[in-house]
Amino acid sequence: MGGIIREGTCIMKTFSLLAVIALVANLVPTDTACAQWTINYVVNDQNATAELESRRVPHMKDALKRVKDRLEGVLGGSTGAVSIMVVWGAVSGPPAIATASDATTYTTSVSSARDKLINKATADSESQAEIDLYTALPMSSVPFRYDGATVHNANMITIPRALNQHLGFQPISGGSDGIITVKPPVTPQMNWQFWPGPLLQNHEHFETVMVHETLHLLGFVSGADFPIVPSRLQAWDLFRVPEASVPVSTGDFSTIARELRPTDEAAWMTRAGTATGSYPASRGTRTGGDGRCPSHWRAAALLTPPTVVGVMEPNVLGGAAFISLGKLLMSRADVEALDTIGWNVNPASHSYAVGTDVNLFTPVASASVPTGSDLTFVWENRPVYYSWMLFIYEGTEVVDDLPDRVFQELHETNFTLPASESLPPGEYVWYVVGSTELGYINSEYRRLTIVAACPGDYNASGEVDLLDLIAFNEAWSSNLGTSGKVGGPGDY
Repeated sequence: MGGIIREGTCIMKTFSLLAVIALVANLVPTDTACAQWTINYVVNDQNATAELESRRVPHMKDALKRVKDRLEGVLGGSTGAVSIMVVWGAVSGPPAIATASDATTYTTSVSSARDKLINKATADSESQAEIDLYTALPMSSVPFRYDGATVHNANMITIPRALNQHLGFQPISGGSDGIITVKPPVTPQMNWQFWPGPLLQNHEHFETVMVHETLHLLGFVSGADFPIVPSRLQAWDLFRVPEASVPVSTGDFSTIARELRPTDEAAWMTRAGTATGSYPASRGTRTGGDGRCPSHWRAAALLTPPTVVGVMEPNVLGGAAFISLGKLLMSRADVEALDTIGWNVNPASHSYAVGTDVNLFTPVASASVPTGSDLTFVWENRPVYYSWMLFIYEGTEVVDDLPDRVFQELHETNFTLPASESLPPGEYVWYVVGSTELGYINSEYRRLTIVAACPGDYNASGEVDLLDLIAFNEAWSSNLGTSGKVGGPGDY
């Protein structure tokens, strides 16, 4: 059932395997229903405890577990075991709240990459439209524009280590696939919210940021910001075309120059021959660019109307993206891009609509419930949500992300807190959050008062009145002359 708990930007670089081994202290639980593909977040307990309150570390790990489960569900048809370290520390650049760095990358020829993508997509029973797109890739070299009108050619493709886990260009021999560095909380200016639900003031949504940085490590990487003309392209750049040329046909796709210039708008293709199969991409930070890393979607502020394309939005923090996407952690654009890069994803199989907040039924608003009795919570049934979380906060407001009680992995729209685990007298706030494959829905906050049971309060209403006498009289009359344990009906 449930458990009880009481209580930016992307920078690509390599790092030492020895440093990885030294930092690994604890592994986020790896149990999963997905047999083919797993992702594990490795956390250094000492580092996390030093930067967070010790009581928040388990909550942070719970959030990582939810990110793990969600990504494993989206990429359930892929293969490999990806390991990512999470480290709390300084990040580069004042706006950044987290950065992602590849452990290493793998380089292969354009022809080899093309054949591998075709064969893997065919073996994985991907859509014919996706296979047609791979078949239309250049045979031996990819034309691209990096500066002005000059057309350059790249005959090599670079893929991140994590993607290689699935595509299998080269053997993998242990170690970590990447590292995510997270900025420690700065209270009250910036803190991290580890639980889903309404975003608290001055908090950033940890799960959104973790999904964002993980997707960089899974392949959202462009070479458009290289300081010199690259001799090889990233896998992401295979599908980066001039925005003016979208939609392109499969026939054009093999010859059209990929767009890496900072002065020209680029679009990222997931399907050929249709305007609905492309998404606007950032231009980069080189002179003439839009100032955002090209490994992102175009900034919402640069679109008319302003619209967040996906979680790879470059210039909003995690909380803003979470709200703008309607509490989704991934959009259709994000999922389709993963699919096109080479991961095994069927975008049509995932639920994207979150909809309105869920309604609460009982306890009713401002209800008073005596301590020491069963307490049943009931909320609206929404079948699309495959699990629920129930949060109970002590006090009259939700002011931080440390609930007094949390009940996770609930699969019914009701939950009974037994008398043996009853809340002590006081004021409380409760709400529920439903989880989908790609995001969350939450209810309103509702207040609840737990009152001390008092002698004479026979019907456990929190008050002693005439109704208690009536209830007692009925129970006493119906059980007159019977024997039973003290506390039975009428046996006051």
